[in-house]
Amino acid sequence: MVSFPIFSRIIVPLRLPTATSLFLRLLLIISLVNCSEALAKDYPVNSQKKAQERLDIAQPGDRIIIQNGTYYDFTLKVSRSGTSTKYIGIKAQTNGKVKFKGKSGFMVTGNRVKIEGFVFDDVRNMNGDNRVVYFNGSDNSILTDCAFYKCGNNYRRHIILMGNSSKNNQIRYNYLEDIRGQGIGVIGESSNSGNRIFRNRINGTTNDNDFNGQEPIQIGQSSDQFGNYLNTKVEYNRIENMTDADMADSELISSKTSGNKIRYNTTLYNSPRMGIVLRGGNDCEVRGNYQLGDGIRAYGRGHKITSNYSKNARYGIRLPGGDGGGYSDTRDCLIEYNLVINSSRSGIRIGDVGANDGGNRISDIIIYKNRVKTNGGTMYVQEYSNSSGINWATGSNEGSGNATLTKNIPSRKIKKVSNISTSNPAAAKLEWYEVGPRWFHTSSRTASETKKMPESESIVANSAFRAYPNPTTETLLIEGVGQYDVTLYTLSGRAVLQQKEVEGDITLDVSEVRPGMYIIKLVSDEQPELRRRIIIQ
Repeated sequence: MVSFPIFSRIIVPLRLPTATSLFLRLLLIISLVNCSEALAKDYPVNSQKKAQERLDIAQPGDRIIIQNGTYYDFTLKVSRSGTSTKYIGIKAQTNGKVKFKGKSGFMVTGNRVKIEGFVFDDVRNMNGDNRVVYFNGSDNSILTDCAFYKCGNNYRRHIILMGNSSKNNQIRYNYLEDIRGQGIGVIGESSNSGNRIFRNRINGTTNDNDFNGQEPIQIGQSSDQFGNYLNTKVEYNRIENMTDADMADSELISSKTSGNKIRYNTTLYNSPRMGIVLRGGNDCEVRGNYQLGDGIRAYGRGHKITSNYSKNARYGIRLPGGDGGGYSDTRDCLIEYNLVINSSRSGIRIGDVGANDGGNRISDIIIYKNRVKTNGGTMYVQEYSNSSGINWATGSNEGSGNATLTKNIPSRKIKKVSNISTSNPAAAKLEWYEVGPRWFHTSSRTASETKKMPESESIVANSAFRAYPNPTTETLLIEGVGQYDVTLYTLSGRAVLQQKEVEGDITLDVSEVRPGMYIIKLVSDEQPELRRRIIIQ
């Protein structure tokens, strides 16, 4: 002990801090820093003013709960950010019972923000723009389980948009009906990377302008963005009832950037002139899509188009070739394991005739193990005899029906068969109850739907989980409940893949797993052990 004689009545003890006291002080500091998160709570509000005031001081984990009712000209700007474990939430008191009309919408510049459960009805303008929900420089934010009816007023403006360095956001389980603008979009700058658009349903559109535009889903906007790698995933969406009478554009899912994956989507009851379009860009994947009435058109380099199903389209799969300008040269692409049924003009066509003639701007294409069954048009076409490196993989592609087998291709290269299998397990049709807002499936708006959701396939039941596509070849999407451990077993009980402490939805990469039958098992403290049988091809 040390004392100071100048203070005759005061003795000040000085002790060196112990390890225990240092730990306690550090713990106190951490607790003070995190006290705002610890106090996170729900804040019910019933006006735009109160919601904005609360958002301006929101802490990670806070949820602003909009009370049930109809609100006009309700705009919110969200600049605060959550954390990886505590999002800032903006939620309807009851999903589907909060409706916005007029000049309403959300501008999100903060990170890790979750918007959930709202209805936007006839929302035509937000702050002078068409955007209803705009992730503007937002990372890891979520828009989920919302419905948009008759929204938009500009055929070249998006209703839902990600831009200005928005990364790793999720647009999921939303419903768009009778859209009056473009649907869901990502601005084509490289800084807008890693976003995911999945489990949405887009149903019908109105277009009073006979112009190009108004794509339901668009990744990139112009030819100067072709080289930008956005790595966007567009998966498990359903787009339907887009017709020539309603819509001037022919691109249902439009990619004008690179590195994107367009997988396991369903497009049906659309005009035969529409489809999935890679307008440019490189190294995109189009896999396992189910298309009833439309097909695939691709420009660019390094694309992989595999295991898709197209029926009743004008062209099943078409690579027209570039024009050196707004349409990229088409090179180094793989077209494999696709099934085309009843195409009116051609099943698979390399090269094209028209304003965008490719000439020798198309080269090094492999066409392998595809199947075409049709009684009209020509099954396999190579429009340009001077195109280089077009490999038809002699004998691997099959054709069936009364249509002409080939054009500008030696018939020996295509195998004519009396009949082919019309099943394509990799491309499964998504039913209406598998997409869109989860509360929507039991609402009065869909009470007249003729199909009912099987209890075993419910995506909202807490007693089950979903694993799809099944069969699968590369990825397995698992929709779980709560926190759980997931393991993939062989039938003999050997674990081949495992992830622990998973929460919510995850995607398993099974591309390296040997083909066969497996058991996927979820183990959780919240519910009994759950199992599903999975086929990997």
